[in-house]
Amino acid sequence: MPRHVPVQPVRLVRGRCDPASGQCSCKPGVGGRKCDRCEPGFWNFRAIVTENMSGCTPCNCDPAGSVRDDCEQMSGLCSCKAGLKGMKCSVCPDGSARAPAAVTEVRRPPRRRRRAPPAPPPAP
Repeated sequence: MPRHVPVQPVRLVRGRCDPASGQCSCKPGVGGRKCDRCEPGFWNFRAIVTENMSGCTPCNCDPAGSVRDDCEQMSGLCSCKAGLKGMKCSVCPDGSARAPAAVTEVRRPPRRRRRAPPAPPPAP
C-alpha cells in the first residue's frame, strides 16, 4: 500500500492544490502532482527546504556543449559532448572557456591512411 506523503507547503505556491485533480500549484521549476520533484531542466530540490530557495534551480547547461537540456538532480552536473567538460559543459580540454562560436566537439585529426604497398612488377 503506498505511503501517504504530506504535501510540504514550502514547495507550493500559496499552498493550494486543486481538489478535483489533486494537482498542486508548484513553485518555479518544481513539478509533480504534489510538487515533490524538480521539473526536467531544473535541479536542487533540497535547497527549497534547506536554503529557503524560491524554487528549483535551472540547469543552464551550455546548449552547444551539452548532450541534453537537463542535468543531474542532486549536483546540477550537465552531460557534456565528447571533449568538453565542466559543470555546464562550457570548458575546453585545455581548461579555457568555450567561446560561443567555438567548435562544440573536440575533433581528432583524421587518421593517416597507409599507403598500399607498391604493385609487383609485371610478369615477364
